Amino acid sequence: FRLPCPSLGPADYIYQMNMRIPAENNCTLMVKNLMHGAFAILGLFLTIVLKVIFLPVAGFFSVYLYRRLYRCHTTLDGFAFDYGNVKREKDLSLEEFQHEYDGQRPVLISGLADNWRARHTWTPEQLLLNCGDTAFRISQRSSGKITMKLKDYVSYIQMQHDEDPLYIFDDTFGEAEPGLLKDYSVPHLFCEDFFDVLDRDQRPPYRWLIIGPERSGASWHVDPALTSAWNTLLCGRKRYYERISSRRTKRRTGVETGVAVAEEAEEEGGLMEKGNGTTEVKMGSSAMLGEAGESVAGVIGTGVGIGLTGYFESDLWVGCALIDLFAKGRGDLGWALYPPGRVPLGVMVHVNEEDGDVNIETPSSLQWWLDYYPLLADEDKPIECTQLPGETIYVPSGWWHCVLNLETTVAVTQNFVNSKNFEFVCLDMAPGYRHKGVCRAGLLALDDDNIEDAKYNAFSETDSLSCSELTRKEKRVRICEPQEDTNCENGTFGASKSHNRHHLEFSYDINFLAMFLDKDRDHYNALWSSGNCIGQREMREWLWKLWLGKQGIRDLIWKGACLALNAGKWSECMGEICAFHELPLPRDDEKIPVGTGSNPVYLVADNVIKLYVEGGLEASLYALGTELEFYSLLCEFNSTLQKYIPAVLASGFIYFANGSYTVVPWDGKGVPDVIAKSDLILGNCKGVDFPFGIWNKKQFEYRKAEMSSCESVSSGGCSKIWPYIVTKRCKGKIFAELRDTLSFEDVLNLASFLGELLRNLHNLPVPPLRKSPFVDNHAGFLEDVANSISMPAEWEFYVKTLNMKKKDVSSRLTKWGDPIPSLLIERVDDYIPDDFAKMLDMFKDDNGLLKVRKPCSWIHSDIMDDNIHMDQCQVSCGSGDADLVDSNSLNGPSDSEVIKSWHLSHILDFSNLSIGDPISDLIPLHLDIFRGDPRLLKRFLENYKLPLVSSISQHEPLKREKKFGRVSYLAMCYCILHEDNVLGAIFSLWKELRKAKSWEEVEETVWGDLNEYTGFS
Repeated sequence: FRLPCPSLGPADYIYQMNMRIPAENNCTLMVKNLMHGAFAILGLFLTIVLKVIFLPVAGFFSVYLYRRLYRCHTTLDGFAFDYGNVKREKDLSLEEFQHEYDGQRPVLISGLADNWRARHTWTPEQLLLNCGDTAFRISQRSSGKITMKLKDYVSYIQMQHDEDPLYIFDDTFGEAEPGLLKDYSVPHLFCEDFFDVLDRDQRPPYRWLIIGPERSGASWHVDPALTSAWNTLLCGRKRYYERISSRRTKRRTGVETGVAVAEEAEEEGGLMEKGNGTTEVKMGSSAMLGEAGESVAGVIGTGVGIGLTGYFESDLWVGCALIDLFAKGRGDLGWALYPPGRVPLGVMVHVNEEDGDVNIETPSSLQWWLDYYPLLADEDKPIECTQLPGETIYVPSGWWHCVLNLETTVAVTQNFVNSKNFEFVCLDMAPGYRHKGVCRAGLLALDDDNIEDAKYNAFSETDSLSCSELTRKEKRVRICEPQEDTNCENGTFGASKSHNRHHLEFSYDINFLAMFLDKDRDHYNALWSSGNCIGQREMREWLWKLWLGKQGIRDLIWKGACLALNAGKWSECMGEICAFHELPLPRDDEKIPVGTGSNPVYLVADNVIKLYVEGGLEASLYALGTELEFYSLLCEFNSTLQKYIPAVLASGFIYFANGSYTVVPWDGKGVPDVIAKSDLILGNCKGVDFPFGIWNKKQFEYRKAEMSSCESVSSGGCSKIWPYIVTKRCKGKIFAELRDTLSFEDVLNLASFLGELLRNLHNLPVPPLRKSPFVDNHAGFLEDVANSISMPAEWEFYVKTLNMKKKDVSSRLTKWGDPIPSLLIERVDDYIPDDFAKMLDMFKDDNGLLKVRKPCSWIHSDIMDDNIHMDQCQVSCGSGDADLVDSNSLNGPSDSEVIKSWHLSHILDFSNLSIGDPISDLIPLHLDIFRGDPRLLKRFLENYKLPLVSSISQHEPLKREKKFGRVSYLAMCYCILHEDNVLGAIFSLWKELRKAKSWEEVEETVWGDLNEYTGFS
């Protein structure tokens, strides 16, 4: 049986290993033929203690398998790599840090954690004692998340011989063990963190507890969103050490007498610090000699190990590192770093062109140092350092880094956004992909056609660069290995390509990087990358809160908002609208769009200005057109809803042409010339009161659902036309801001009032369905709908749109992924109906025509916590019934107690209006506002009173499956087909349902109470 040792580089010969099976089942591998070459390691001695007997297989050997075996069993208590190119500092002041290091280069700082309790209590032994039964999150290569109790994890690291060991990397450790947060504090150098303005449940993950065994560690990566980070190593028995003064020696053979020798510092072995700046390692003893007196340097640890008698001029990392240190129990961390734009060897960067998602393929830290590091020329080697217990390392924005645990380690790390990296964070969350590739891979991310453009624009005063579109769906960037074909396929860029760019200069400068943004980027319509550290809505709210809370740095925040949101464009549009309608111009506080909505919304004096951009021009037209039609109906029927909806002051379009903006007023009736010329509408629209009203919107929604996921509804090539509306500003606050401070009684009252309002909404008559000229422009649409099944016309749009959404439901749920259980995704097609017409409770009338017992209703579709506006009132609690008192009254009742309370004043945002099953409105209501509380749902239904399934009829219903009569089943199906990730909210609210075996189990838990509700007369 022949087994080769790892090949660490070019060699004249391969190690030939003879495996001999002793009687005691111990297997000894001895070196018989030594390799000679630039990357040779002399005196190799390998020992494996096995529990099974190997059967000899003549002539079989595998470099690949041996490397994997080696990585499973090697020990690193002798690894060290500290060449002094990361400076060590002590007692560093904030001014010195900001001037020398912040946003510029890494630094190791001692003394920051000297007063932490964690320095003494965060050892594996103490943590096991205090947190043994606590489950922590485990980092692994796959996307699935797993947790493990600490006591089980400690047992794992004592026994494991994994090739890539699992390690604890938990951003929720503060929630799992709140006491741990008291054991350390953020060092004064890193206290500035712009994410602090967000609530805890809104801010992205930013702090992690890290516990890992030897050989584990984070592989090559750039920190999320180009944030900066600090990492403090806490665990380990501190040893003193200095590296051998000369990094390289001449080639040696045999046992070289010139090799530095170390004395044992303690009985169990270790290092001794020498005054001449060297560390001497004791190597070679009678216990470490092979058979026949063959000289070896020693055996490292148990299992498979490596012993060295020297290291060579090749600057082989493994050789020089292993001979440097043989200390045990220090708990050190090894770091390697590259500056921004320098992709490490063996690492591949993928940037998706659709959503800008960045995916990095990289070997494990140990594999990289063993297999890739030796291939590097001196000038291509990373910056390296060894982090000792008690030291804090600072990693600036955009720096590549990987970490290797040299012993079992415990550390804490936090990412942060400050004034030095804020613009880079905003840039990374801007729509597009090209700038993300350049930030991480430098000029390798550019096509050859773009190089000259980059050189020209590097000195241009323009604020953006529109590079030519790439033809690949996904861009890949990698430095190829020397033995690889330099003509990399599949869009992979290698070392040979980088040679053509040596005359260019990459700069991690915000002005340089911003040139690679898409000039026409649209944050509100762009796909949001799943890899972004913060949600799209949360990012907008973050900028808004920064704008209000950090007035001293508004210039910086404005630059970030322009990068991420293109805020300058929207602000200019708002100013033009204000001027046209003679509204007050916005103050400084009003220049950033507010809230978390899907469109730019500005609060200007007593007005609210909303620009419709979501979904493109056509979707925006139908959103505003339907909203204006709805408001017209409210007036026509004198609905009580009017006083709970903000008054409309103005509406129209603003468009950009010939270098300037033009405002055109529009009340929803007729088609303005600017729209007619956009080719969105063909044919004659005469006789249609609201050409972009609800029924044409339903037709548009059907066409949108009909298209495949890779297509989009045309905007007619008009990306510079935006509808807008101006409404009266409401007093008070939105429910999202109040929910944590409201009493339960106030929330119950809110549920009651919402029941009344939705009853009025669902009772409002819908416009009659007329044949529209739009149908002629999309021939066969209504025929396609009507021919498939005979049903009332008003339900045709709704049912056929659901059937269209059903076609790709599995792929959509798979894309959303966690926390939706994969088992349920596999079974979703069996759960939902094959035709949603079966869900309608239909009957034949006296004329034989099909009717549905439940009429179509107006649906708000978006009753969530940010669309509920509340105002404060005073409740007089005297001897009689409670009376509402005007909160603005100066004189309240003197003989009774006055309690301040909040009540619903307005419902906002009717741009998502639709027509269909009123059950749909319960989904955002129950999941977002009520957060699944059955008491609130019950109170709502008591005041809603309308039946949710069917009303009493004298006609016999058509036969259908029993499940279609369950309200809970209908609600669950609507959740599954919802265009937003409603299921993610469900499995976040009811975490126990992540183990559900069937959709029926989820249905009963979430919506089962609806089956008991029949409505009231």
